[in-house]
Amino acid sequence: ISGLLDHWQDGMVKLALISRTLALRKSHPALFAEGAYEPLEVAGTRENHLCAFARRRGSESVVVAVPRLVAALDAEPGWGDTIVRLPPASAQRRRNVLTGAIVDSAERDGSAVREAAHVFAQFPLALLVPMDQR
Repeated sequence: ISGLLDHWQDGMVKLALISRTLALRKSHPALFAEGAYEPLEVAGTRENHLCAFARRRGSESVVVAVPRLVAALDAEPGWGDTIVRLPPASAQRRRNVLTGAIVDSAERDGSAVREAAHVFAQFPLALLVPMDQR
């Protein structure tokens, strides 16, 4: 999907995003219909520019991370020290359904976190599922 960003005006990025998101929803209907919503803490220099939450049901989960208020970001790109704090017992390794990238968590202040720069390294949105979840 990241290669599609070179031609974002033709709508293929939007089509790929919708297609992959709907495929995830189709493969985990109960997670999306009945899963608990958990807002996730975002901290760091650009914490006001990132929204993140988890949906969890039993062993299934998805972490969603999206930038917000991007027009207000500096001309200099980057997320600096911005992190997403994960819920307890969250998988250490997750796969971004949109890009296939593996996103590891780090330990910080006694909890697992994901660095925004790593989450958005290939694409500006993320749907992160545990490695053993398809």
